[in-house]
Amino acid sequence: MVSLAAINGPTSCVLSGNLDSIVHCTSHMDSQRVRASHADHSLFVEPCYPALLSASAKLETARPRLAFYSTVRGGLANNRLGPEHWAAHALLPVLFYPAVRAAVEDGLTVFLELGMPMLVKMGIDCCRDISDSLVWHAVLGNSIAEDVQAFACAVEIGKLGSCHSSDPMVVVGQSALGALD
Repeated sequence: MVSLAAINGPTSCVLSGNLDSIVHCTSHMDSQRVRASHADHSLFVEPCYPALLSASAKLETARPRLAFYSTVRGGLANNRLGPEHWAAHALLPVLFYPAVRAAVEDGLTVFLELGMPMLVKMGIDCCRDISDSLVWHAVLGNSIAEDVQAFACAVEIGKLGSCHSSDPMVVVGQSALGALD
């Protein structure tokens, strides 16, 4: 069993599932193995869905106050994201490429990654064909509180001199893109 786990860019996707099946599927294409402890974003997660839904139902959610680009939906998701959305994140493919493209098409120009820097390169690859004036910046490490990271990242973006406080920004994280404007 093999599932499409992520669409990360115009030429980058991730398959998830049984290793032998994945090897068979990718035997005639340029691919590399990503080591993982379990098959996230695949039908292998389906038995866990009820527990994920139950756990997600305990979270307090509200309609986003900022534009929110969901990597579950692959685009703008400004309505209240309930338990189904968060539980589905483990089961459904990550739609990073469509979410980034939607943010750029909506006029967002500055992208900040909070956490380990893996999404900045993917984001640049997503937009190479439509804009070379986007600003991408990552805050490294995970030992500093997120609010301090966000502040430091904004300071670094300001030092670049290529964007202004009025430029629409997107904060890129592991499960979503949240726009600040």
